[in-house]
Amino acid sequence: QSINEARWVIPLAWAYDLIYNEMSEVERTAVSDQILRPAAERLMLNNEGRHNHQTWYNSGIGVMGFALGDKEYVWHALLKDDSSLGYQLDKSVTDDGMWYEGSMHYQFYVLRALLPLMEATHHAGFNVYENPAYKGLFDFMVTYADPALEMPTINDGRVVDLADSDRVTYYELAYTRLGDPRYVPILAESYRNGLNALLYGRSQLGEAVVPEWETQYYDGSDLVVLRSGEGEKSLQATLNYMGYQGGHSHADQLSLVLYGLGVPLFPDAGSIKYREPEQEGWFKQTLAHNSLVVDGVSQERADPGQVSQFVAADGGQIVSITHSDLYPGVFLTRTVLMNDDYLIDIFNADSAETHTYDWVYHNIGTFSTDDVDFQPAPVKPGESGGYEYLREVETAVFSEDWQGEWAITSSRKVGINVLGEPGTTYYSAKGPIAARTGDKMAEYPIPVLIARREMTGTQFVSIIQPYLDEADALQITAVSLADENGETIAPETTRAFQIERTGGTDLFVLGDKLGIKNSPDIDLNATWAWLSQADGELQWLMMNGAYAAGDGWTISQEDLDINKTPEGMGLYVEVAEPGRLIVHNIHRYVTHITVEGFMDSAAKIVEYTYDGEEIRDMPIKVNENGVVKFLAHPGVVYEIISE
Repeated sequence: QSINEARWVIPLAWAYDLIYNEMSEVERTAVSDQILRPAAERLMLNNEGRHNHQTWYNSGIGVMGFALGDKEYVWHALLKDDSSLGYQLDKSVTDDGMWYEGSMHYQFYVLRALLPLMEATHHAGFNVYENPAYKGLFDFMVTYADPALEMPTINDGRVVDLADSDRVTYYELAYTRLGDPRYVPILAESYRNGLNALLYGRSQLGEAVVPEWETQYYDGSDLVVLRSGEGEKSLQATLNYMGYQGGHSHADQLSLVLYGLGVPLFPDAGSIKYREPEQEGWFKQTLAHNSLVVDGVSQERADPGQVSQFVAADGGQIVSITHSDLYPGVFLTRTVLMNDDYLIDIFNADSAETHTYDWVYHNIGTFSTDDVDFQPAPVKPGESGGYEYLREVETAVFSEDWQGEWAITSSRKVGINVLGEPGTTYYSAKGPIAARTGDKMAEYPIPVLIARREMTGTQFVSIIQPYLDEADALQITAVSLADENGETIAPETTRAFQIERTGGTDLFVLGDKLGIKNSPDIDLNATWAWLSQADGELQWLMMNGAYAAGDGWTISQEDLDINKTPEGMGLYVEVAEPGRLIVHNIHRYVTHITVEGFMDSAAKIVEYTYDGEEIRDMPIKVNENGVVKFLAHPGVVYEIISE
């Protein structure tokens, strides 16, 4: 294929340019007319539009154009309006800096193609490195990588570690041409002994700037990366809702990749050689990812999902993503809540028809549980869609809540608390995963946990905690709730749990609809709520609801139309320090938010963007006797400061 010709002709054109002055006119003509020009003309027949292949065609044509002094070739490579370098950087790179195919392996494949053309263009006197999209390709990976400098292996391609010699080499040129100090920590992790280090690398690295460990909402790339904790207790949860982008996409929307304890704990399957039957049969199937399978078949090709709620705050974080087109007639919502110690995964599926729903987790380590009696399965849970590749399948029917764990080492473990539901069948199995190198399957498969339910709608809920010390393991106990009449609420409709952790005591309340849900310490009018207290004092609260009250404080939210039901409203409130609150409206509409009991009165309320840019001082509707009420817009952050 033409991409191979582009790859071999580029170094040949460089060599031609390098020895040009040593060649006779006859030799120059022979090389240009019998090799370079025919190759360029052939490459110019290709136009794949937005595609990684096209970056190689452009590079080959452009490098030969500069070597031969042919303006037509240079124009074709740099300026042609439907395929050129300019077109690719404009159409193929998201505003966040991600190559549109969503694979970091192919992001580097594109950078490899761009390097010779960028350099040739630069040395011809063009300011090509001023294009922000090119720099964005490097910057995105700097902010996307986990503390080990690896990135989730989403879609096709092998594991990408920025410090690997075949990856870091491109940061040599990037640092020299672009000078971003955030590239220094990556270069410092390598031996810097490759060809690009010799040709382009700076002899001395400047001062390093380590990117902030903070949550990233890549709105233009359809990815959310929640981050919390620090050091060996750093947590990173990547939610992927990328739409179908072509042949390198996988059927993996609403999938979760979790990093913790210094390693990818819930990895993506990756990919192997494309000619291998397992590539299509397993690695591209929904079952190979940490997502939800409906009726035993993989998701349909669809546009991206929609983020309905997002908060990135010091206390707690949330992302909620919805999709209605992955499976006809099924509405899916995945919500992930995370703090410094654990995450809560809530996966909802709703339909007018009965379906078989399989909630799937892949986790490294050795899986075990004392609560569920798994026995060898007489048959696999499916015969196609990837199920045929499962090995060592065990099964159990279990309706109650239960606990399990994956042991990575004797000291590194991942605990899981699964909320039970009648009619649930569990499967414990082993599934393939790609090796780190070689485009082949790893020698050892990894554990797969599947929860299956057959019904019109269901909600899969799990509380997950990576931990290094048994003493840090969560202590979770059920809490009884009462309605507005003081009657105990049946657990079939609403559940509540007290979660004891090293950082405080949390309360997690989960119901099927808005309503009064009162615990011994907290009163709620909400669908769900998650809050944390330390020594009896509220630290933060997140809820889908209209009202919460504790010892000496209340928080409420109301629609601007007082006749409307508060269904769908939600907020986040954090006591950053005494007399200072951080507030988010996570409803999709403007609301009034009232806080009471946190301060005598407010000196001011400041509105910020999520990036921390100050927008304005907000007018305060009520500000007396400890009551502060103001107008709250979605998608921004409010800081309330006391007198």
